[in-house]
Amino acid sequence: MFVNGMGVSLDYWDPVVELLPEFTCIRFDRPGMGGSPDSGWDSTDIRTEVDRIFRVADDEVGPRCPLVLVGHSYGGIIAETAARLEPQRTMGLVLVDGTDPLQHANDDTRLEAVLAPALALASSIPGFASTVGGAVERIATFATTVNPDGPRLTPEQRSLVRSRTHVRNLLREDLRIPHHCRQALEIARSAPLPPIPVTLLVSSEERTLMGTRRASDWISRNFTRVGQFGELAKLQILRAGHLMMFDEPVAVAAAITDVAEGGPR
Repeated sequence: MFVNGMGVSLDYWDPVVELLPEFTCIRFDRPGMGGSPDSGWDSTDIRTEVDRIFRVADDEVGPRCPLVLVGHSYGGIIAETAARLEPQRTMGLVLVDGTDPLQHANDDTRLEAVLAPALALASSIPGFASTVGGAVERIATFATTVNPDGPRLTPEQRSLVRSRTHVRNLLREDLRIPHHCRQALEIARSAPLPPIPVTLLVSSEERTLMGTRRASDWISRNFTRVGQFGELAKLQILRAGHLMMFDEPVAVAAAITDVAEGGPR
């Protein structure tokens, strides 16, 4: 079960899913993102996102099928929380450059909260969402990948992340992340992670407009963090940017396979 990062559609997983033909790979877009219709309301409780994971899985493979949860970035917070709240349904966890909730639990979003309604209104102007969404997608992809020749979204996939609905819900997701981080930390204090294999895939490169540099602080943070996931947890550093499914799809697929087979032996 793949859980998307903020503003990411299920299509971003294509390079990895293509390498996992022996698995039933379940992907979905959260309401209003990618190809999914808007729900009409904002999900402020992380448990809503957890429930959505298992409802989708129930429809695809049934309620008794254990899952390997694969969460990218913000999706890592959701996947980890899902494993804590539904341990009987979770057989493993792979965090693909997963967000550390401690990083963003106290983010100040007051300025974004003021700007978000104006941007949401502006997205109704013909061409605005396409322009803004396209710019965000191009900049984000460049800034978070290392391999310039790696796979990218097709024109059809790119049109989804440039839609008015996607852009509006991207703003909503950005605003609710600090609250979800605080909820995730609270849940972690009362709901221990089950004894399952966990792999943290960590990007070792950070692309910027000035070039590529070693993301040493992020690596150090994750070396500390991996100990919180139990004896079956391990950390793997990839020469990749944040969208490592584009830079290192083989390594991401291998990590999923390893966790599905029981993790370290």
